[in-house]
Amino acid sequence: MQKIIVIKIGTSVLTDGAHVINNDVLRFYARECKLLRRQGYASVFVVSGAVQLGRTETHTIADKKTLSAIGQVALSAAYREAFAQQGLVTAQLLCSRHDIAKRHLFRAFQRTLAGLIEQGVIPLLNENDALTNGEIEAFGNNDMLAAVAAVAMSAEKLLLLTDQEGLYTADPRFLEDARLVREVGDVTKELFHYCNGPASRQGVGGMIAKLKAAKTAIAGGVETIIARGNIRYRSHLSDIIAHKGPLTCFRPRRTHGALTNHDRWMLATRPSGALRIDGGAAAALRSKKSLLAVGIRDVTGRFQQGEIVRIIDRTKEEIGCGIVSLSSDALKAMFAKGSPRNTDVIHCDHLIMY
Repeated sequence: MQKIIVIKIGTSVLTDGAHVINNDVLRFYARECKLLRRQGYASVFVVSGAVQLGRTETHTIADKKTLSAIGQVALSAAYREAFAQQGLVTAQLLCSRHDIAKRHLFRAFQRTLAGLIEQGVIPLLNENDALTNGEIEAFGNNDMLAAVAAVAMSAEKLLLLTDQEGLYTADPRFLEDARLVREVGDVTKELFHYCNGPASRQGVGGMIAKLKAAKTAIAGGVETIIARGNIRYRSHLSDIIAHKGPLTCFRPRRTHGALTNHDRWMLATRPSGALRIDGGAAAALRSKKSLLAVGIRDVTGRFQQGEIVRIIDRTKEEIGCGIVSLSSDALKAMFAKGSPRNTDVIHCDHLIMY
């Protein structure tokens, strides 16, 4: 059985710091993909750069949706040509949060990717920027899309390739004493404090987006690696997978076997709101118990019964997500009247902790 590896190539890597596709980059990764196949890996690529490439096609259009639609054609064609030179067939998939919002849609997403992989086709995933509107529909960046795909497909590894060697304690372009964080076991608030500046000049992701993606991926049992992908450094994917050279590795929080497909869908779906809970409730959830109304301290956002919400602890750390049995309005009304202490707000079967 092939091991799945999801590879996200950032805009700065694809263009190598310029404003057009660097075809040498694509040819390099096509060869790397073929080598990985010989080692038993099936690759899924999450590709960026459509908006940037759209700007090279026309200088009179400023709208990002239009630029994305224009650039996506060039992006897909460039990948197809480079990979065809290695005898590899590619397929383009554009998706948004809406495409996986319901469980049956999520399963269809999984089946489509699995079918392509089984046929030896290389999926090229990208956010459907031309049609998405706002946070509810959009992943927001391709780092999160890559994390969702990795969790959905029970990938062994997720590679986030950028123009930096990994996560530093500060931006190494501005502070000489910035240290590379080699290994991470839990994505905490402290790590986000390291990211005060953009980690990529051209992409919309940045290091904060990569940390959020890594948090989702490792919760879904996927080892995640942030590494430099610029080919002038010749970072072979087999070396990155083996943790050779400078990089940051995020260790998975659990094994794939510890997750149900229901868990994967919850991790992949954008939460509609949030519940802030107290210390006792947080301890209970970590002990695989349900969330009771008595442990909730605040309700934010608007959500309906059956939707997914974030769970925030008293230190404002996001510690999990789950499906609520009551809407936000019903919860607030219940608290205004005096909360029934034992009301089950999120059952343990519909909860996953990060």
